[in-house]
Amino acid sequence: VVLYLEIDVADGDTTVEFPNAEVLDATYVVSGGADQDGNYAEDVSVTIRGANWKYSGEGYGALGLQNEFSDSSSKKSASFSSDTGGETLIELLLPVNATINNAEITLAGLPPAGELGEYRLTSKNTDGGSNSIYPSVVVDSSDTFAVWRDDGNLDDRVAARYKVLFNSRDGSGWDDPTLLYGKEDSALSEPIISGDSDYLAVAWISAYNIQGLYSDDKGNSWSDVITYDSDYSIYAHDLEVENEELHLALSIYAQNDDGEYDYRIYFSKSDDDGATWTTPVEVSDSDMATGNMAPRMDVDGSNVHISWLDGYPSTTDSSVYHASSSNGGTSFSAVNQLSGTANTGEADVTCDGSNVVV
Repeated sequence: VVLYLEIDVADGDTTVEFPNAEVLDATYVVSGGADQDGNYAEDVSVTIRGANWKYSGEGYGALGLQNEFSDSSSKKSASFSSDTGGETLIELLLPVNATINNAEITLAGLPPAGELGEYRLTSKNTDGGSNSIYPSVVVDSSDTFAVWRDDGNLDDRVAARYKVLFNSRDGSGWDDPTLLYGKEDSALSEPIISGDSDYLAVAWISAYNIQGLYSDDKGNSWSDVITYDSDYSIYAHDLEVENEELHLALSIYAQNDDGEYDYRIYFSKSDDDGATWTTPVEVSDSDMATGNMAPRMDVDGSNVHISWLDGYPSTTDSSVYHASSSNGGTSFSAVNQLSGTANTGEADVTCDGSNVVV
């Protein structure tokens, strides 16, 4: 008897009947495969006469396509300070008596602190005298991708009308810089690039809205400009790409229930290259702080961590705050204040599963 069940489908009426015979042995096999859209089933369970087998819960992922570790993270890291190396424990959750058809592990090493290579001039020849500022960089194995804000468009310098420029390098060296965005209609914020060699995304603020592009060929070609429209003005942002999904952390000047405006941190994401976005989720707490600004975000699997500063518009009385989500940004934890009031310029955050450093 073979049953084919798709996502969100249950079958509780299957009965196997035998003639007048003694059953010496019986087994069942559960296997997972992709449907016509390439999706694999999750939260699978089988119950036979009260005995329950299930492949469900944190760290299990999809049956037949396990690409997460036991803590639901998609990557693991370890640091070994001695020349003799070391070891670290990495766990995968697999079904009982599972048959592994295919598995792949990618190892990437980085030099320890203090052994950085010589700097390389990435923004040269933009126009022979432009201001190249606010760089953002992605490093993926031997590939490096960089964007920055520039007041040159590769030919001319136009003061107060900024451009977004891009450059990349592989093992053979840097390419020539290219112009990603150069319209003259408004000034731009600093651009942010995120992703990897398979999928890159860039976002910046223009006229208090988010604009951006994406590339699936290492930046050789880019999509049309995507605009994230907000009902309120966006003052700061951060961008993260995880599993080719776009994640945005935003500082928005929004109205509260009493009709008063303050600066709040919101989160939204897109799984269709920015065509549609989830309803923004408020991350900050206006009862704790009203000048929430400069969000920084890191995403690992379903874990989302956001840090930010409170105190805007003051530049000398800022505190550091943090909130996290373990369900992909559907909801966030209570806000934690991590520092007292001080002359804090900026906070940053990085995470590995549920482990986080701010």
